Amino acid sequence: MIIGGSQYCHDIVSSIKAYQRKSETNTNLPTWFPTQDAHSNTITFEEKEGCGIDQRHCDPLVIDLVIQDLEVARVLIDMGRTVNIIFHDTLKRMNIELGEVVPTQKPLTDFLGETSMTLGSVLLPVLAKEVTKIVDFTVVDHPAIYKVIMGTPWLNTMKAVPSTYHLDIKFPTLNGTATIRGCQKKNRLCFMAEHKLRKVRVTAMVKPKRTKIAQSAAENTNTLKKDDLSPSAEATCSDIRNQHDSKPSVLT
Repeated sequence: MIIGGSQYCHDIVSSIKAYQRKSETNTNLPTWFPTQDAHSNTITFEEKEGCGIDQRHCDPLVIDLVIQDLEVARVLIDMGRTVNIIFHDTLKRMNIELGEVVPTQKPLTDFLGETSMTLGSVLLPVLAKEVTKIVDFTVVDHPAIYKVIMGTPWLNTMKAVPSTYHLDIKFPTLNGTATIRGCQKKNRLCFMAEHKLRKVRVTAMVKPKRTKIAQSAAENTNTLKKDDLSPSAEATCSDIRNQHDSKPSVLT
């Protein structure tokens, strides 16, 4: 999961808020409502499904799901993620103790090649419309914008097809094709959350660096003073001795 703001707004609070308001304006337009076709599980997306969405956009697909009988908002659909992730803070809000997590730690590697260890895994029921699946979640303890990230394991199990353009996800059920719509307004709140989280991280990273630089500069200054004074003092003493030893020239 990579989020770096939006190309349609500047990385400042006022611009991000204005971008959020555009999604609220478009909610007044006619909205497309999904229909279920009991005779076909063919999944298609139509242009009219984009009604009520502020176009053009680069918003992620964020939906609500029912996990462990609790409605969980800000669930990111990430087709580039090979694990389903739930964050430790989300588990705490769901009153799920860390003792229920199987402590099978494994490494997660991001797109920069940096690796972090997970806390373990936990099995939880996930309800999407009328379809319930027992999902194996990887538990991660990091500050996050989202509550849960559903990756390719869940998508493939559900035979689900997401569309970031239409901001919805479709999957087959016994009663036909079901659709879960994302909320663009909630999606754009994630940009503000990311902006604030990044500012906190950058500030936390800069302060220790500045402290180390200041300490290093002070140490270097002290070292230079010692190094500069010693040779200077020796040179001065040597010059004085040489002056006493040598006879001065006499001018007549």
